[in-house]
Amino acid sequence: MVKVTDAIAWFAFHCAPLPLTPGSIICPGNWGRIKRRFEQNAASLLRETILEDIRRREFTSKPSRLDVAFACPTLVDAEQYRAKHAPTALIYKVEIVEPGAGSHAGDYELCVQGFVGIDGMEELARRYWKGETLGGPEIITMSPLRVIECVDSPSPDLRGLKR
Repeated sequence: MVKVTDAIAWFAFHCAPLPLTPGSIICPGNWGRIKRRFEQNAASLLRETILEDIRRREFTSKPSRLDVAFACPTLVDAEQYRAKHAPTALIYKVEIVEPGAGSHAGDYELCVQGFVGIDGMEELARRYWKGETLGGPEIITMSPLRVIECVDSPSPDLRGLKR
């Protein structure tokens, strides 16, 4: 498991669909809350269920995607993620709050390949948990994330959103 040990030096980029101010805390587990309570897309739910099943059976030291906060390692990665999967999101530079919290560097593209059958999805899940990449890097962490600033250049400065 990747351990982030220096909270001051570690930062990444988070996409969120709402305005957040510097100092806001992004709590881990929102993706899991949505999947557990409100998911209506059966294919997406099945993919996450398979990812979780493989993690529990074969990668027990990795944190559950259902209990983490998500970030991209670079601004370019966050911009690519937003263009493909979250066109209305704002991009924030964030820092880890809890050094040493369980983390994993994976690739979200392995999680959104469309339905490739159960066997195919299990193989993609193994590749995700091994840290293989297709070009969509993400960091998942059990730590909350603290917003440093909005770095979304096309967005207006909504009431001091940007530093």
